[in-house]
Order: sequence, then C-alpha cells, then structure tokens
Amino acid sequence: MLRWRWTRVVRDERGFTLVELLVVAAILAVLASLLVPKVLDALNDSKVKAAVADADSIRQAMERYLIDNNDYPASITNYAKLSTALQKYMNFPAEAKASFTFRSYSKTIGGSYTLTINAKDKDTTLITITPNGVTH
Repeated sequence: MLRWRWTRVVRDERGFTLVELLVVAAILAVLASLLVPKVLDALNDSKVKAAVADADSIRQAMERYLIDNNDYPASITNYAKLSTALQKYMNFPAEAKASFTFRSYSKTIGGSYTLTINAKDKDTTLITITPNGVTH
C-alpha cells in the first residue's frame, strides 16, 4: 500500500518578486499622476492670493500717502519708483522676492489712480488696484 505524503514546498521568502515591485510602482505612478496637478494648482492659487494681499497693502499705503500729501504720487513707472514712493507706508521686498511684477500706473484727473500689477503665477494674473479696491 502506497502512502502519500503531503509536503509543503517552502521557498525562500526574504524579498519581493519582480511582479510585486512592478505593481507597487504602477500604483505609486497612478497616485502621483492624480496628486501632482492638484498640488501645482494649489501652489499657483497661493501665488495669486499672495499678490492680491500685497495689492491690498499697496492700496492702503496709497491711501496713507494721500492723507499725508493731499494727492496720489505723480509718476510711478516701475517697481523701484513704486517702492520709493510708498516706502514710508509699507515695507517692500526686493523686486525679485515680490509676489508680483509692476505693470502700469496712471493718475486720473479728479484725484484717482489705477495701478496694475501681475501676479507671479503660471498665468500672470492681472490685478488692478484703485482707491475703491483690488480686482483680479
């Protein structure tokens, strides 16, 4: 009479197989492809929000300038002149570290102004500063 012996085949289980590693790599690639665009969009939105906040600070500094000088600055043609005109009313970062780039400034007859800046984001969002507020 024959007896069958059931034996278990034991393999060396010290590491992962190539298939297991490829599956994990594929899962990580899918997760990265889903998350990276959302992270980049969030970073871009934060750049716009920082530029809008700085624009509001500039608007407030312009109003303080008006109170002290009874008029808005006469001529601002670049970032350096903007920071010089308003340095008494707010702290300007170096141009390279600012959240925006200077675009244009115009003073209108009747005591108003329009200052436009661009946020340093991927779309270069236009931000307009007037005595009435900040729009983008």
